Amino acid sequence: MKRFLNIRFLLFTVIILASFLRLWRLDSNPPSANWDESSIGYNAYSILKTARDDFGQHLPLSFRSNDDYKTPLYFYLDIPFIKILGLNIWAVRLPSALAGIGVVILTFILAVQLFGNRKIALLSALMIAVSPWSIHFSRGALEANLVVFLNLLATVLFLKGLKNPKYFFLSSAVFGLSLYNYLIPRYFLPLFFIGLALIYRDILWKHKKYVAASGVFFILFAFPILKDLSSPAVQVRSQGVNIFNNPTPGDRLTFFQDVSVKKMEDEHILLSQFLHNRRFYAALLVLRGYLSHFDFSYLFLPGGILVYQTPQMGLMYLVEFPLLLAGIYFLIRRKLSGRGLVFLWLLLAPLVAAPTTSTPHASRSILMLPMLQIITAFGVYYLILYFKRFRTKNILIYALCGIFTLNFLYYLHQYHVHYQKEFSFYWQYGYEELNNYLNSQRPNYDKFIFMPKITEIGDHAHIFLLFLNAYDPQKYLDNGGTRLCDFGLTGRYSFDQYIFRTEVCNFKTQDQIDIFNGFRPNSLVIANPSDYRDVLGFPSPIKVIYLYNSDKSVFMIYRSNDIIDYAKRFGIYKEITQ
Repeated sequence: MKRFLNIRFLLFTVIILASFLRLWRLDSNPPSANWDESSIGYNAYSILKTARDDFGQHLPLSFRSNDDYKTPLYFYLDIPFIKILGLNIWAVRLPSALAGIGVVILTFILAVQLFGNRKIALLSALMIAVSPWSIHFSRGALEANLVVFLNLLATVLFLKGLKNPKYFFLSSAVFGLSLYNYLIPRYFLPLFFIGLALIYRDILWKHKKYVAASGVFFILFAFPILKDLSSPAVQVRSQGVNIFNNPTPGDRLTFFQDVSVKKMEDEHILLSQFLHNRRFYAALLVLRGYLSHFDFSYLFLPGGILVYQTPQMGLMYLVEFPLLLAGIYFLIRRKLSGRGLVFLWLLLAPLVAAPTTSTPHASRSILMLPMLQIITAFGVYYLILYFKRFRTKNILIYALCGIFTLNFLYYLHQYHVHYQKEFSFYWQYGYEELNNYLNSQRPNYDKFIFMPKITEIGDHAHIFLLFLNAYDPQKYLDNGGTRLCDFGLTGRYSFDQYIFRTEVCNFKTQDQIDIFNGFRPNSLVIANPSDYRDVLGFPSPIKVIYLYNSDKSVFMIYRSNDIIDYAKRFGIYKEITQ
């Protein structure tokens, strides 16, 4: 009883630690709301006020958002938080942070179910609580983080269903709910279900009526989103990251061109037909993407997609590498019933990301959590038991704890001191300061004009302004709402005092756009630092906005009257024709 109470107290301590790591300075690190967070927040706010998104769609099952057609769960989940806390970054990020804390609790429960060992379960909870990968994704409004929580919850309920089959219905409901969040479950779950059926086939056969009924329940629960996800518009998102639809240097294009060349050069025709064909090369390409997620440098060293990693850190602590290897060794050697599910989950997780661009990818392979941490905890537990054979056992155990603590403290320093400064660009830092300045200038100027490089593909300046000003959704929709075409704002899109000069929909390049004309008098022009950098004698900006704690500028603000005077002085001025 005393030991059980100690475990509960230690688990409570781990949960407090996990909560601190995910909630402290949540509104300031990451350093600003990026375009996805701004879109999630404003669309949830718009649904709350009007039951429509910023495009005017009524209670959509996929949000067009920044033209990437996001799944709906995070948007709807965010509504009560915005209702209570208001439209701000705290309300937008809090669901993800709470899900991250929930992952710690569920990891403990799952490990107990798999191994029946509360010490291994406690170590597993601790490992995921301090995991850089988990912390990072818990601190942003990232749909991928909810996938881990939902899959853990559904699996815990499934394992409870092996003893009480009524839990299969709850499990199937949560699995079905996960399809409404991010694209990973659409590809992961079918294979995961097959694996579960093989591992637990004897027990499932005993409860076949419950299993069949819960399977029907899953299909009915998931049918609305599956029907919506099959539409061509929604498939744009998955097709956009597929290596076979989106060729990039070194991937599909290079591989498939190489196939044709080798076929022509190879004298052994029959062997050439087998080795140098598109299907064989495609399989190699996918295999390479899959195996890259188990690469030492990807998991333990700096690199990868910068927005998903802490400076000079991998997704896991370097000290975890030998512990992970030890965990794999002990897990294979000790024939425990739970190991099948652990390896099934871990080996299936990267399959989703394998045929996509930018592999290895921390977001698309996030379901490797928490199995990496559970295996590592397994290694720690049995290494400690092994150390106890030696007289120097205490020294070895303290050394292990000391090295891990140093890794952990280094991570905290890198994340809370360096991440904001070095990676603020990837969080579109600067819009909040820009918005505050523009609001202070409202009485002095008629319009705020955004130049094309600000509103070009992938930036979507309008969503930041809507979010930061909590702009009245009904008023915005009455003005026509958002109008996008192929990832760009249409024509001279505008609302309130804002005008967005963009020619993306007319497929004009930056060089074809007149940066000296078309400005209304008595306005402010918000430009990219490169817009007027090389223009001799051009007037100085009245305001410059920089990245976080940096001398690198992100916005230059000019008076339109100064630009008009410059154009007149050099004889290139044209009257506004619209």
